[in-house]
Amino acid sequence: MKVPNFLSALRSLVLTGVFSFAGHSLATGANYYVDYQGGSDDNAGTGEGVAFKHCPGDPMATSIAATTALTPGSTVFFKAGQSYVVTGTNGIMLSWNGDSTGAITYAGLTADNWGGTNPANIRAAYDTSGAMTSGIHISGSLAMNAFQSPGAAAYLSFQNLDIGPVGGSTTLPVDTGTAVPSVWGGAIILNGSATSVTVGNCSFHELGYWYNTKPMSAYSINGEAFGCNGFNLLTITNCSFTKINHALEFMVSGNCSGLEVAQCAFNDYLVWCVDIGRAAEGCRLDNVAVHDNKFLNFDVKYSAGPNGWQGYGGNGSWPHCDAIFNRGNSGGVSTYVDGPNINFYNNYFTTTDQSAGGGSGDIFCVGATSCNIYNNIFERSKKADGNIYVLSPDRINTGFQVNVLNNTFISSGTIPINIGGQSGTGYWPLITTNTELNVQNNIFVMEPSNQYNFVAYLVLTNDPTATIQKVTKTIFFDHNDYVIQNQDNTILRWENYGGSIGMTTVYSVPGVVARWGSRELLGWDTNSVRVSPKFTNAYHISANSALAGADLSGLNIAGLLADKDGTLRSTWCMGAYEAYATVTSSNSVNTTNANPNGSTQTTFPITGGGTGTGTGTGTGTGTGTGTGTGTGT
Repeated sequence: MKVPNFLSALRSLVLTGVFSFAGHSLATGANYYVDYQGGSDDNAGTGEGVAFKHCPGDPMATSIAATTALTPGSTVFFKAGQSYVVTGTNGIMLSWNGDSTGAITYAGLTADNWGGTNPANIRAAYDTSGAMTSGIHISGSLAMNAFQSPGAAAYLSFQNLDIGPVGGSTTLPVDTGTAVPSVWGGAIILNGSATSVTVGNCSFHELGYWYNTKPMSAYSINGEAFGCNGFNLLTITNCSFTKINHALEFMVSGNCSGLEVAQCAFNDYLVWCVDIGRAAEGCRLDNVAVHDNKFLNFDVKYSAGPNGWQGYGGNGSWPHCDAIFNRGNSGGVSTYVDGPNINFYNNYFTTTDQSAGGGSGDIFCVGATSCNIYNNIFERSKKADGNIYVLSPDRINTGFQVNVLNNTFISSGTIPINIGGQSGTGYWPLITTNTELNVQNNIFVMEPSNQYNFVAYLVLTNDPTATIQKVTKTIFFDHNDYVIQNQDNTILRWENYGGSIGMTTVYSVPGVVARWGSRELLGWDTNSVRVSPKFTNAYHISANSALAGADLSGLNIAGLLADKDGTLRSTWCMGAYEAYATVTSSNSVNTTNANPNGSTQTTFPITGGGTGTGTGTGTGTGTGTGTGTGTGT
């Protein structure tokens, strides 16, 4: 049984008018057609044969196009297969809003394929040297947005548009020995809040400078696909993003709810893919769903490695990259509230270039921001600080909670969970008795090539009273599968500066499964295992995997009742998927993932104890016997 996405269903009803709005009928609005190459602003604009040259709202529009006002229910169709060039000081101004009777839509395709099947392109003007010639001068440099609202935007829809290049340059500028200043490029920039706004099936690329070689510095990279300050019912689906500083930036002000980013692709030359920042005192955030997205090599070009950053500043001066940046102190706010349904789930993170150093994190939570992270696949996603990086030194949001549940980590060179920060740069204060970090039902496969020999890394504050008992009040691990291939089988590396615990590794798993070293001190992992997950395809697990986890239905997290495929959980297996058809038992982990990026297969033996139900002699190093369908290793 599949479970529908609750935010998608809600938005669909609102924007199609299935909801009954008291006192209103659905607006039908006029359709307008824009043919940049063959149209005229003197035309009526109401048909393909009498199309405008400029879109209503473009400062360069004249005559009838300049005086045409869009009304609720109106759609502007840009002719497919050609470029619309924004040449003024501003791009197309979003001067009108729709309302509950109908949205105003900007579309790059028509039902009858006017102009073809390739979406219309919106771009800036450039000279023969590749320099942008349109836009407004800001601090001595040009800036341009393809679409821009003068204030709050409501009931707007952007569909099947290809936007870029805007800002930056179409060729790499000549290096004169110093870094070039940024040349801003924006696609859809709202100078206010977004209410009932949808963006679907759009492609965003080359917004601002994006190159990773000189004359670029980290400060030269500056552009954005979509940005707003506050939102209520905002949906971005089936879009692609590449060669942009900020793909999506959502600043939280007031009471923000109903954000969905789904089924999008983020790849190559991106700094922050999804940025959610609390930006106003007392703001509140809830009902967020970032799900079913793919983050592929988004940060490789802006990190260490032979194919990485070659711009000014050298080692360590590249942009700070994150796939999902969940931050709590944007603009220096001191108070905010996070609701219980800020959900990052069903996403896929990977790095195919294993020579890359990687960005800061796949999911980076800073400033005590709450979220639920579940049903995600982290496949050899190289990150400098961790796949999930929880850095919360300031405790602005005193009631925060981070749940890391039912994820699958295949780690070749990254710490899966970094708690508090790297040595000397961050910490995890022990000032609460609430469980703030809950890690359950995950599969951690640490491959032999991983230079890190631990699953989690915890840095505590400089607290002379720090004790293990204090830590266990704020952090909890259980019902996880640890497949760790290193000499001491460490799960957690623990450092405390100036505290009674000292700087030491305190939590490790010896080779015998029945004994977990220091777990008795922590009270963690009493139900965790260390067995092969018996992956089949795409990190699904076989029905005979010994990976029954905890029933987490009581957490009341929207969407957690289903696995990454949308199948209702019954046995609550560890990892992103419920168990599938029985396959032949294996004493090795097969980390093949049937995905489009062409990942390779890696197998390695599992050591440890256990009991098997098959016949014959066990092939592992543990005490169990059996090579049949049992769990013996």
